Amino acid sequence: MRQLSIATLCAVLFLLMSGGVTHEHALIQQSEAKLKHLEAADLTRAHSVFELARGYLSMGHPGMAVSAIEAATPVVREDPTVRDVYARALVALGRAGDALKVDRDLIRYCNSYNCESWLVTSAIRRATLMAALVARGVQDEQEDPEDGWVVYRQSGRVVGVATE
Repeated sequence: MRQLSIATLCAVLFLLMSGGVTHEHALIQQSEAKLKHLEAADLTRAHSVFELARGYLSMGHPGMAVSAIEAATPVVREDPTVRDVYARALVALGRAGDALKVDRDLIRYCNSYNCESWLVTSAIRRATLMAALVARGVQDEQEDPEDGWVVYRQSGRVVGVATE
């Protein structure tokens, strides 16, 4: 029985070691190819700008996401999904106050028009966190991680379910 366990363990270790990390490289290349495809898309459409900005964010380029959105037409910038990804990019750039303004505008828009629930939830959650950061005088949580941590910790305590 012991020999069978050792043989199984050796086989599993061999399989793990022979796998390597070549798959990660392929994923990065796929992402870059997809991003190039998105950059060539029709950026007069809100969905195209949303996908491009989201792609930039996923690749770790929030400045490029902000630039793509700010270069879009006013009609495209007013789209709720574009506003959402714009606020996320501003947060990633350390511009909590600007992100808070965008989220508050988005929440007002969604109060007047029918937005998807994930969008409203995302905007409310982010606006709550950004308001708390701004109230503490923090624009970039990465530059002031202690205050950022305190805000995130306190915001987690606020959430609860009321029952009667």
